[in-house]
Amino acid sequence: MVWKTVFVASFIGLTVDGMDIQMLSLTLPSLIAEFVLDLRLLVGSVHSLY
Repeated sequence: MVWKTVFVASFIGLTVDGMDIQMLSLTLPSLIAEFVLDLRLLVGSVHSLY
């Protein structure tokens, strides 16, 4: 029965881990417009994180 708990916890962890990148890609255009960010600087900083 322990393997079911481990499987569910792993699935939830992977789902939440992938969700932050998806939220960044969805909100990035509005963040660029709101804060008048330089796209070249932003691409470099995001690339250095991942």
